[in-house]
Amino acid sequence: MAKIKFKNLKGAFKNISKEFDKFLNDENEARKIARTLRSENVINLRKEGKDANDKKLPELEESTIKARKRIAKYNKTASGFSPARSNVTIIGRFVRSIKAEAGSKSTFFGFGKTLRVFNMFFSGNHKPYERGFTDIKIAKSGRVTKKRRKSVPNATIAKGIVDNPKWNEVKFLGATKRAKERIVKQFRRYIRRRRR
Repeated sequence: MAKIKFKNLKGAFKNISKEFDKFLNDENEARKIARTLRSENVINLRKEGKDANDKKLPELEESTIKARKRIAKYNKTASGFSPARSNVTIIGRFVRSIKAEAGSKSTFFGFGKTLRVFNMFFSGNHKPYERGFTDIKIAKSGRVTKKRRKSVPNATIAKGIVDNPKWNEVKFLGATKRAKERIVKQFRRYIRRRRR
C-alpha cells in the first residue's frame, strides 16, 4: 500500500497555507484528489507503460511475451494490450483493482501544519484466466492431473512482480507528475470558488 501525504505550506505562503488546510479538510475535495490519484496511476501504467515515478516499466522477457499471447488467445484483452508491451495489462483486472482513499487527517499543534494521508492499494482478487493456465502435477506413477488455478489477491500479484530483481525499483502506486498537476489545478479552482 502506498501512502501519499499532503502537507500545507508555511512562512511567506501563510495565506495559501490556510487555504490549503481548508482544501485538504474538505471531504468532497479529498474524494476528488483520491479519484485523480487512482485515474492517473491507471493511465500511467496502462497507456504510458510507466510507474508512479514516471519511469518506464522494464522490458518483458520472451517467456512472458509468449505467456501473454497464450492468455490473449482465450481471454478478451483490455485496451492498450500488446503481448510485448510492458504495461502490466492483459485483460485489465489487475490495473482496475487500484484503489485510492482519502485517509486520516491530523493537525500538529504548535507547528500549524495539517497533514492528510491518501491510501493507495490493490484491492480484491484476480480470478484465473480462461484456459491456457492450469497447474499440472505429474505423479510418480506417471499420472498427470490438471488443477485449475485459484483466485489470487491483487496485492500478492503486485508483490510478486516487484520481488523480481528486474522490477524491484518499480513503484506501482503514488502521486504521478500528471496527478500533482491536476491537484494543483483543483486547488486553484477551489480558491477561486471561495473568493467569489
